[in-house]
Amino acid sequence: MKASQELLWLLPLIAPCVTATSSWNDQCCLTDSQANYIARTWLPLNVKPPSAWLTNPYYNQTADKLLAPTFQLYSDSDNYVGAPPPNNPPPGTVTAASRADWIEQQVDNEANPDIVNITVTVLNIVHDCNQIATRWRYEGYYQYAGPEDGLSDVAGNQIGATGFDYLLLGGCPKQIVTDYREFNSLEFSYELGQYICYQRNNQTRCAP
Repeated sequence: MKASQELLWLLPLIAPCVTATSSWNDQCCLTDSQANYIARTWLPLNVKPPSAWLTNPYYNQTADKLLAPTFQLYSDSDNYVGAPPPNNPPPGTVTAASRADWIEQQVDNEANPDIVNITVTVLNIVHDCNQIATRWRYEGYYQYAGPEDGLSDVAGNQIGATGFDYLLLGGCPKQIVTDYREFNSLEFSYELGQYICYQRNNQTRCAP
């Protein structure tokens, strides 16, 4: 009985996992090693060029392992960089509607081949049974940036962004169900050579 009483202090630590697990109808709680693996595998997967996806089955296999079929990505930052104002979608618009949609976007990504020497450094990871929050730093160099789409003709431009991903996971073994991602998209767009200006109430002042 004494031994059982001495273990009572563990209940506040165990209870959140039990509650989170039952709310997702899961049978397992995310461990430190699993959280580290998921974060450190998922983030670099987002910056692989289309050629890698087309020639190496590892990336599709890893995406199938990490992402639930119903996976969704929400990122106003990604939406802004992909379609700057006035063409950017409303805040909260889904960025990738499914795992298949996300993979297709990686294959069709026209920006990644122009960026070389990419590194993604995971700065922080915290998690509970079914959630991971991770902060990261992305850095790379422009191999070529042509004048199309408003980009300046610059070679060797260093670009970078610091951001975070908030991952919701389900199932057993765990898969990412939803990813909420944000970063400094305004600075990142500027480093890509996109024209940035203040145009409220006077759009003509923004003419290059």
